[in-house]
Amino acid sequence: MKTAEELIEISNAIDLLRKEGYFVDALWHTDDIQLTYDCSDEDATSLLDKAFTSDSLYDTIWDEIDFYANDMELVKK
Repeated sequence: MKTAEELIEISNAIDLLRKEGYFVDALWHTDDIQLTYDCSDEDATSLLDKAFTSDSLYDTIWDEIDFYANDMELVKK
């Protein structure tokens, strides 16, 4: 369990990243995996790494970005 100070520090870090232009509204944690799977922190981290760095996910994200950019009538450079 995180202390109040740790939670504030995490919140401040997220705020800083958001201020710098990073999208941080879809952060995942090893706990998200461990709620469903019986695994170590290392295995949960490895699973998240594999899932979020897969070519198919990148392709899907870019397809969605293109779809919503078109929907918003944004002009592609």
